[in-house]
Amino acid sequence: ESSGYFTATTTDLGAYSAKVTLAGRVIPISGKFALDGGATNVIVRPEFDNPITVLLQLHFYDDASNVVDRISGELLGGNWTAGLAAHRAVFHATTNRAPQFGKYTLLIAGDTDPTRAPHGMSFGTVNVDAAGKVSFSGTLADGTKLTQKTTLSKAGDWPLFGRLYGGGGSALGWLSFADASAEDIAGAIAWTKPALATGKLYTNGFVLPAQASGSRYTPPAGSTNLLLSFSLGAAAFSGANIDPSFSNAVRIDPGNKVINLDADRNKLTCAIVLASGAFGGTVNVPGTTRSLPFKGALHVKGHYGGGFLLGTNEGGRVLLEASP
Repeated sequence: ESSGYFTATTTDLGAYSAKVTLAGRVIPISGKFALDGGATNVIVRPEFDNPITVLLQLHFYDDASNVVDRISGELLGGNWTAGLAAHRAVFHATTNRAPQFGKYTLLIAGDTDPTRAPHGMSFGTVNVDAAGKVSFSGTLADGTKLTQKTTLSKAGDWPLFGRLYGGGGSALGWLSFADASAEDIAGAIAWTKPALATGKLYTNGFVLPAQASGSRYTPPAGSTNLLLSFSLGAAAFSGANIDPSFSNAVRIDPGNKVINLDADRNKLTCAIVLASGAFGGTVNVPGTTRSLPFKGALHVKGHYGGGFLLGTNEGGRVLLEASP
């Protein structure tokens, strides 16, 4: 409940105007930094007895005289304290293009226990423009939509934050862009849902610490180029009140068409959206007439696809991977 999101604009004379997103509200504040880079502000909330004190410190250099260009600080709420970190936006479309420019897919791991929190993989698509502006459009593994527009820091850090469930929950974490052998985006995310009487999934709420991983995505240039590194694989399904878990053997043909090799056992349809790297379809649980829709996204560098499907009262996972 003490977590939030902070943006600020500063002037060459030390003035600042900022917005603090906290507890479902966007609160504007403004002021001026002192000569030592410090600033104090107060957020008055009529619905609460205690105001929030905001302590800010503007940093230009670290102890080794390296340029850091950041703001640190604290929010003091009476019975809680929240740390604050903000990094300067330095990229420009023509004079300082962001090296992270491009399209990506992002996957967020679920809980190992589907009765405790969503077991499936949340997913989304990420677009970074030449000015370092990030646009994210995703779906969490309980079906909740999560979108954000923000800015990368000069170190390639993305402050992911989304208000969820009417402001009572959130998903937040610092994600880093780096061109590595296995991924291009990495970081930890905290996903929180409060107890809600409405809905059918996880009405008691949950707090899910999860790892996020993303991959740069480029649509295939020709019909014969496969997005994943295998043609024979499996679509595995677990959670979502499925007992026992099961998998379907699949083949990925030219044009990235997914073919069900277990059609005699159960029905499976799956289609990959070449423009975005997302995928979706339906699967019949073996031995039943129960058909479940699923969706997700490919992780090209990781050579797999991940996503989710929803059961009667719990979330499940779909994993598209190479055959063992």
